[in-house]
Amino acid sequence: MDSNIPLVSIGFDGYDLEPALHGLARTDSRNIILCCIDGFTKHVIPEEIDMAAWEETRALVRKCGLTFYGLFGHCNLSDVDDLPKLKKRMEYTRFMGGGYIDTNAGAKRTEEQFFKNLPQVEELAEKLDLTVCLETHGDMLQTGKDCAALFKRIRTGRIRVSYDPANVYFYNRGTVNVAEDLKVALPFVGMVHFKGVNHSSDRKAWSFPLVKDSACNPVFDYDRIFRVLDDGKYNGMVAVELEERFRHEEGKGFIIDPVWPEDKVVKKYNEEIAYLRSQITWL
Repeated sequence: MDSNIPLVSIGFDGYDLEPALHGLARTDSRNIILCCIDGFTKHVIPEEIDMAAWEETRALVRKCGLTFYGLFGHCNLSDVDDLPKLKKRMEYTRFMGGGYIDTNAGAKRTEEQFFKNLPQVEELAEKLDLTVCLETHGDMLQTGKDCAALFKRIRTGRIRVSYDPANVYFYNRGTVNVAEDLKVALPFVGMVHFKGVNHSSDRKAWSFPLVKDSACNPVFDYDRIFRVLDDGKYNGMVAVELEERFRHEEGKGFIIDPVWPEDKVVKKYNEEIAYLRSQITWL
C-alpha cells in the first residue's frame, strides 16, 4: 500500500473544486479521492458536466501535483434509475486515472434487484479495469456478517467491500464489536475508510472526530482494528475521511458545522495522516 494515504475530499465540504484541490495539495499526501456524495459533498458531478469539463478537472488535479485514486460516487446499485448515473461516475473515475469507486448497495429489501443490476456493473468494471467498492453504510451491508453473506453470491474481484469501521459502529448504535466484525468481512474488503467516532452516554448524539481523538472502549478500539488488518495481511487501500464538522443527533439527523478555514482543514488531515502512519505497520 502506498504510504501516501489517499485523502477523501469531504474535509473540504463547502469548498468549490479548485479551492478544495489547492487545500489538498498543501497536505502531507498527494493522493486524493474526490467526493460526489448525493446529499452531502459534491466536488464533482460527472453526469452533469461535459467532456471538456472532465478534461479541465483532470488537468487541474495534475497541475496541483495530485494523484486521483478514486471517487466517492455514492449511488444506489439496487435502483434501476441510478444505474446510468453510476455508470457515468465509473467512466469518469477511469478517465481521471482512478482505480476505485465507492458506492452503496441499497436497502436490504432490494437485494433481489441488486443482483439483477449487478451484471451490468460487473461488466463495465471489467471493461474499465475498475474496482467497485460497496460501502458499509447502514443498509444491505450494515455489518461484516452482511458482507460475507452477500459475497457468497458475488463471483468477481471487481466488486469489493468498502469497510468503514466508524459507520459499522454508528449504524449499529454501538452494539457491534467492530474488530471482530472486520475479521468476518476482511476476505472481501478492497478499501478501508478511517474516521473517528464518539457518542453521548445515551447514544443519541454522535460525532466523528479524528481517529486519534476517538474514545477507546471495549467495543470500538482502533488499536484492535489495526491488529486485525495487520494479522490478516491486508494490503489494500486505506483512506482518510475528515468528518469532524459532521454530527448526528437523534430526531434531527445530520448537522454540519460551519465551514472551516483552509489552514485548519490541512492541519487536521496532517494530524490524521501522521497518526495512521505511526499505527499501521505496512504504511
